Amino acid sequence: MNQKYLSHALSFLILLAAAPAPAGAQTLGGASIAADATIARADVRWMQKVASAGAAEVEFGKLAAAQARRGDVRTFGSAMVEQHARANDELNELATQKRVVLLNRMDSAHTRLLVRLTTLSGDEFDREYMRTAGIRDHTDAGRLFADGVDKLKDPDLKIYAAKMSGAVRQHMQMIREMPPVQ
Repeated sequence: MNQKYLSHALSFLILLAAAPAPAGAQTLGGASIAADATIARADVRWMQKVASAGAAEVEFGKLAAAQARRGDVRTFGSAMVEQHARANDELNELATQKRVVLLNRMDSAHTRLLVRLTTLSGDEFDREYMRTAGIRDHTDAGRLFADGVDKLKDPDLKIYAAKMSGAVRQHMQMIREMPPVQ
């Protein structure tokens, strides 16, 4: 199961990495910006960070839903797949409106974590998944969205950041309500 999942995940990442940028587009932090786009470069960099983090949460959630030992960890993983996929779709819609093409793939640190998680099982998997994809990544996401609310120039992105900041707080509350993994 772990090897099959890892093989599919790595194949998907390789295909995404090979995708060319649209003609006449500029690239910035992995994202492609249409030549006539009027969005601030810092906003595009923020969008790409969010897209990468969101893609990671979906992949981690799929893995947790499939291989976590505890039912509450599997349920949390499934919820992360559903909710982060929806958030990713919303971000991609905004990106399309802003004439930006995001690379919806994990960054290298998250790819390494995914590989590591696929080697774990039982309580060890549950503990590491909740510590990293749960607590650490959602803490980082909370900071990223708070920075977005404060610093983004684009008003639509500011609204998105505020909305997602609330979602991250809900995810952290879900984690706090779960019994610790022993």
